[in-house]
Amino acid sequence: MATLTVTVSENIILQGRNHGTTNTKSITGVTEVFKRIVGLDATNDVTLYSCSAGAAEGGATFDSDNLKYARITNVGSNVANISVSTKSDAGVMWHQLGAGCSFLIFDHQGSFDMAATDVAKAAVALATPADDVAAVTAYSASSTTKVEVLVCQ
Repeated sequence: MATLTVTVSENIILQGRNHGTTNTKSITGVTEVFKRIVGLDATNDVTLYSCSAGAAEGGATFDSDNLKYARITNVGSNVANISVSTKSDAGVMWHQLGAGCSFLIFDHQGSFDMAATDVAKAAVALATPADDVAAVTAYSASSTTKVEVLVCQ
């Protein structure tokens, strides 16, 4: 087993004062790492990985109970945004990532833990409380680009 250390750091000096910070999270018990770079185009929604409780694991399929961390990064050399979706059995959330931007997910079990009353625009379809991530997909609406996927369990 290994320990994954995730560090998020901002460094900004504004009006002569440092407003940056560093936050570090250690994730213990990591036994597997899945990493790949996936090509995206403007016509297909590509499944980056999928998961469900008790799923037969292998390849890009994971048991959501065991997933500890995932990072999706737009590594394309162009400025095209990519759309990343996190899907559950009851809903979908979309995230736009510009070139060089990343989306992090810690602990997939119960990640969709919200209700319609938690957001200002309750008219959108939301996942039921404590729903697990079932799949993460991506596409590029404007051009061919690449996304890097790192999953630890």
